[in-house]
Amino acid sequence: MSHAAYLALDAGSRVGQGLALGHMAVETFKGEIRRERRAAASSVAELAIRLQEAREDEDAALHRAAVAEQAAAQARRAAANLVVENHAMAQEIMALRAELAAARRGYAA
Repeated sequence: MSHAAYLALDAGSRVGQGLALGHMAVETFKGEIRRERRAAASSVAELAIRLQEAREDEDAALHRAAVAEQAAAQARRAAANLVVENHAMAQEIMALRAELAAARRGYAA
């Protein structure tokens, strides 16, 4: 593996770590806000708050699912492009082998 590949992997892992830490910070902050809301609310109000939080969580989950679906579609397109590229390369290799065999036959004659 080249040095550039190692650097890319390292940078990618650092970005992933940063995103994970950011996500944890947001979740911790949301948890603190929720605890403060619940401490100041009656039981009926608490149920309304929990319902609102559940709706917010659902919206966030739907957004993450949409982003993941887009990434999956992009990965499928990339894989299809690789299959096409691989097929083209295989055909090119077969043509080069045929040329080489013809050249060898012409050279041997």
